[in-house]
Amino acid sequence: MKSTLNILHILIFTLIAFLLDSCDANDDACGILANGLKRSNISVKHSDVQACFESFPYDKNLAEKTIETLKKTLQGFYVFLSEAKEQPRQGFSFRAIDLVKELDSLLSNNYKTDYQFMTDIVSLISETKDAHLSFYPFCYFIFTYNQQLSLYSTIINDKQVIKIFADEIDKNTIDCEVTHIDGRPSIETGVVVLTSVNPPDSYFVNEMFEIQNGFNSLEKEGVKKLVLDFSGNRGGSVELAFFIVYLLFPETDPSFNLDMVVTELSREAFFQATSQSVHEDFVDTSLISPLVNISSKESIARWAAETAYRVTTISSVFDIFSYKNPATNDHFHTVEEFIGNNTYLRGGTSTRYTSKFVNRYSERLSIFIQLLSGNFFNKYEWKSDDMIILTDGVCGSSCSLIAQRMALNNNVSTVAVGGYKDTPLSYSSFPAGQVLKFEELIPQLDAAGLLQNETLADLIPPLFLIRALFGFTLKENYDVVNKDNLNQEGVLEFTYKPAEHRFYHDEISARDPSVLWLKVAKELLN
Repeated sequence: MKSTLNILHILIFTLIAFLLDSCDANDDACGILANGLKRSNISVKHSDVQACFESFPYDKNLAEKTIETLKKTLQGFYVFLSEAKEQPRQGFSFRAIDLVKELDSLLSNNYKTDYQFMTDIVSLISETKDAHLSFYPFCYFIFTYNQQLSLYSTIINDKQVIKIFADEIDKNTIDCEVTHIDGRPSIETGVVVLTSVNPPDSYFVNEMFEIQNGFNSLEKEGVKKLVLDFSGNRGGSVELAFFIVYLLFPETDPSFNLDMVVTELSREAFFQATSQSVHEDFVDTSLISPLVNISSKESIARWAAETAYRVTTISSVFDIFSYKNPATNDHFHTVEEFIGNNTYLRGGTSTRYTSKFVNRYSERLSIFIQLLSGNFFNKYEWKSDDMIILTDGVCGSSCSLIAQRMALNNNVSTVAVGGYKDTPLSYSSFPAGQVLKFEELIPQLDAAGLLQNETLADLIPPLFLIRALFGFTLKENYDVVNKDNLNQEGVLEFTYKPAEHRFYHDEISARDPSVLWLKVAKELLN
């Protein structure tokens, strides 16, 4: 059965953050929305949401202040500000963007509503295709828009067919072919289910032991081949990513070389944060817990891991004593040494960057991953040829770091699943290096004394006058970008990484991924 759907007829809108205050005034758009929500409890009309959002008039002063905060933050610390001006590399089709110039241009538009202005900022930032750069004004992101319907793609008789995966309104449409959506061919529209792995600090070490115990169980059961399915994984913990790589390949260093942009503001942050640092020669040993209830090798490893996780925390991202030179394996001793003299031409702009560095304590990692996987437990017998990485292209952030390191440095084969027929699919995306939220940046600048420095007043980004979530990429990763040239490094971001193999779903594997796992293992791991 074929089906033509109109998305507008199946949208519902669910409140996920906080409730709007009720209002008895029937002519108040947000009052109508609040009363409608009070009656239904779970959903409201799109027209009511739109009317409420569009009831707030455009405020030129608020707009200028918002743009000022965004621009000064990006100009001071965003590591890809110049890179965003570059034309996309082969395999990509997004446009080059001069973020500062285009943010300024928004102020020339004749906006009627605040909602449209804020929406244009969100859209512009998303066009950079840096998934770690984000801006979300809370008041316009308190609802989630749910289609109540999801689609999937199959290849049947060498033809791509879009079908309905789930329908909360009409179960009879499940597995029907979708030919058009809002009058457009369905082949132009896709749905991706996203997941992430990010254990809380309080559970982090337990999570590492659970992962290791899982691999131990597989080895004990005699498993000879591994299919590593990272589909739909948008990342989470960098430490956890490095741990997985180190666990399977303990003879290699899982860390990536990093750098940060050097601007007048970031330079001052490096000097001031480092001048206040007490961690050049030691860590805070007061955080070491007593060695009690130690009765086995595992309990010793767990105590050591939890201790290392606590005591090697970086106090400030601008403290250069937190980093070491990968060429010498010694920490930087002066800010001048850390900054170095590195100017690269990106996006037609000469931009200064710090010297390459790795985290001095590898983000609380290098000590305890060796304790967990190197010194206390036997090395696994699996080799690169016994493993294969499977993704649907949505393998980002820390997931991308796992895939990148295993694929290019350890020669693990990659498989891309799904996507458009005959269109190459990258096995990973948006690796970044470190993401910093604006709400984290300001306290660090304050602690370094920069907010009180009147000579920097024109450079410091002012606080938002609205409630907003703003995050940006502070550090960028470098690594091998071509396995045929292991001596040449490049920036990982915006680099297309086509998978070596390609598989498509059918109606069975779309619902039962184990079918695809078996197919991949049979064809590629024999």
